[in-house]
Amino acid sequence: MLVLHHQEIPRTHDLEALLSVVIAWVPALQEQFSDLQWLTTYAVGSRYLVELFGDVPGQAESQRADAIVQAVREVCREYIQSAGFDLSAEEA
Repeated sequence: MLVLHHQEIPRTHDLEALLSVVIAWVPALQEQFSDLQWLTTYAVGSRYLVELFGDVPGQAESQRADAIVQAVREVCREYIQSAGFDLSAEEA
């Protein structure tokens, strides 16, 4: 999204911060805000999981994270395709 709009890409793992930048172009991502808040904990703390959580995430957390990522990816792909870009080569 940021490249598409010629914006500088922040060097951060904070998904909430990234969402706040792209939400102006893709309001549909607002629906994922609370999920991205939850996922940010893992993105920011991925190098320190044991210290943060006492253990590595389990299967339920992994499945939830995957579902969030897939939902956000789909919204972003739809937006990029609506801007005229062909993403069919990525699917191969």
